[in-house]
Amino acid sequence: MKKKKEQLPPHTSELLRNYLFLPFRTTKIACPYWVNDFNKGIKGPFSGKGTPGQIVMTSYKAAKKLKINLDILSARELRSFLKNNRIGIDCSGFVFHLLNKFDKEKGGDGIVKRYLGSVDIPDWRAAWKVNAEMLTNSDLTRKVKTKEIKPGDIIRLLGGKHIAFTVNVDKQSITYAHCSNYTKVRGCHLGKILLKDWERGLEYQEWKELTKDGKKYKNVTFYPNLGDSIRRPKWWK
Repeated sequence: MKKKKEQLPPHTSELLRNYLFLPFRTTKIACPYWVNDFNKGIKGPFSGKGTPGQIVMTSYKAAKKLKINLDILSARELRSFLKNNRIGIDCSGFVFHLLNKFDKEKGGDGIVKRYLGSVDIPDWRAAWKVNAEMLTNSDLTRKVKTKEIKPGDIIRLLGGKHIAFTVNVDKQSITYAHCSNYTKVRGCHLGKILLKDWERGLEYQEWKELTKDGKKYKNVTFYPNLGDSIRRPKWWK
């Protein structure tokens, strides 16, 4: 099957890039993964749902309080500082901000009212109210065939407990972005799926990503019998 290469529009691409390379003044690192543990009452800044700017701002604020100069830290030291201070983003916060930006670039008003109704809160605060299950539910999204996938589509994983965002599509592969602590590459990063047969589901394709213990990522996260699939907001064509 011949498929024209498709990429994200510029503002969504820029937002993604800022998560992959947080805009600190000197050292650039990918945004670490952070998810709140409500059972233990453990929460991170912006509830693990912040924008790149908010994540960087709160990092400098925490560093100032601790009298640490972030601008002289190595990438490894900076990453450790963020993790130790519970600064990062979870999978649904990451995808929420990308979806919201993408919808606006398509000419929409963003996804806040679509998912949450008439709420009078800023977009960044709305991210606190969503999760992967909500973003991929069948009331607001529809299943998309592999051959129909486009940038901006989302991939439901782990029976709705995880989510990824489609970045690039060409005749040979799909590139997606997600934020995870379960993968070999941690935090916000890209993954790739090589297309063996456009007519078949993602479970029949070659996912290149591995888990942190070396297992094939697809085999332990993609469960079509639990509803895992490519999804697209119903109001998009």
